Amino acid sequence: MPAQVRNDEMVALLSADLQRRYEPNFAWKSAVSQYLALPALRGFWPMSAASFAAANRALDQSGGGDHLADNNTVTWGFENLIPYAEFDGVDQYFSRPSGVGEWATITGAESWIAANQGGLTLGGWFKLGDLTARGPLIDKWTGALATSSYQLYFRGDLANDPVELYVCDGIAMDQHTLNFSATTSDWWFLAGRWDYNDKMISVF
Repeated sequence: MPAQVRNDEMVALLSADLQRRYEPNFAWKSAVSQYLALPALRGFWPMSAASFAAANRALDQSGGGDHLADNNTVTWGFENLIPYAEFDGVDQYFSRPSGVGEWATITGAESWIAANQGGLTLGGWFKLGDLTARGPLIDKWTGALATSSYQLYFRGDLANDPVELYVCDGIAMDQHTLNFSATTSDWWFLAGRWDYNDKMISVF
């Protein structure tokens, strides 16, 4: 039988579409969680995994173990292949106890993060639906001038600049409004970034 011949032209043609075993980014992802490859990640909750044995928690997929506790029976759902948590009742939310782990120490200026790369980023996919009341989407809030307080906040009006980011370093509170109009049927990726070095705040 003839030996298999390597077709170098075909390999070169398809190389852009095929994973190479020696590419560092693929090797790293195979060795650890793809989420842990993100720098300085504190927590990641894609709402794809729940722990029903422990009060319906939303599991932290970053590997850090900061699972979120259910409050007032949050419902789980799927839209096509998109998992989500549905807050369609009264006072439904996920939470973590205050001061557990390093949640209480996020200032955006931690000594173990390179000084020129410090800051705080938070966000996620949200379907704002029929929201009408003001309230936080993601927050750790202990007062307007409390150190390490932050909120990605729904302002109560889908059509007029519906989302704001608040961050406080214990001295002053910064805030910025995201200018867009949301609809009840659309998913939005909302993320806020606070640059501690320049005291700048932005929402995407």
